[in-house]
Amino acid sequence: MRWQFSWLIIAWCTTFVLLGAPVSGWAQGAGETSAASRLLKAQAGDSQEQFLLGVMYEGGNGVAQDFTQAAHWYRQAAEHGHTRAELSLGSLYDRGQGVEQSYEKAAKWYSKAAIAGDGEAMFFLGSMYYNGDGLKSDLAASLVWFQGAAEKQYPLAEQALAKVKVELAQNREAQNRTGSTITPAAALRPKAVNSQKQAAMAAANTDPLQSITPVKKGYVVQIGSFQSREKAKKFLDYIQTKAAGLIQPSLARIYKKTFASGRVFYRLNVNHYNQRSEANQQCVQLKSRDIDCIVVKY
Repeated sequence: MRWQFSWLIIAWCTTFVLLGAPVSGWAQGAGETSAASRLLKAQAGDSQEQFLLGVMYEGGNGVAQDFTQAAHWYRQAAEHGHTRAELSLGSLYDRGQGVEQSYEKAAKWYSKAAIAGDGEAMFFLGSMYYNGDGLKSDLAASLVWFQGAAEKQYPLAEQALAKVKVELAQNREAQNRTGSTITPAAALRPKAVNSQKQAAMAAANTDPLQSITPVKKGYVVQIGSFQSREKAKKFLDYIQTKAAGLIQPSLARIYKKTFASGRVFYRLNVNHYNQRSEANQQCVQLKSRDIDCIVVKY
């Protein structure tokens, strides 16, 4: 996610496996000034100080780590048009740290930073278009933003750009062979799982953990992102005692996520809710038992 190509992905495990936090390069400089001194300037409306105060709170540099405060100060700076603050606020929404997780809001802030010319934001926005996280899946749009990120010499952008070019070419060839008018974006979107297929799976006693994509829109509680399906299953087995009464293994799903880099991750989601508040409530209960989680909208 999404960053979460977790590239985006993002979310916590998935998004930072490859890249790390987007503001990490600022952390050392942020700690060279005391929080009290920086706070006075930030409260006076200095957007750079607001941003650096957010960096301090996000990384726990000179202050106790506090993602809610980080989000607050990033937002203050972002609303003044500070590009790195826009990127950093998008990252918090991507991961659901200090704010409610929202790919839509992550995409909004990534877009602002990308339009302002930030190569890192261009890369993340391209990833969101590629994955369909918070935005309609669109290969052509992802190509544009990966191209921009590559021109800014952002790491991995060239690799992602090459991957998307190949997929676009393959889609065009397929359309030429069949005379189809399906767009590249439509070719990427997961096909809906109809009721007949669900019934057939149930009748065949198919392992529900083999799911590829969510079957309906709503909110799920994600408790991990793993490099293999086997590791995701082992983690589910491991936490069943800790989460007794909160997780029904029969409702757990592992969703495969393939990023443009070619890397694959398996997201372990438990239970499905129509309302975010219901999912949030379960996440709070899981955290009370030392089980980390985020709420993700599909």
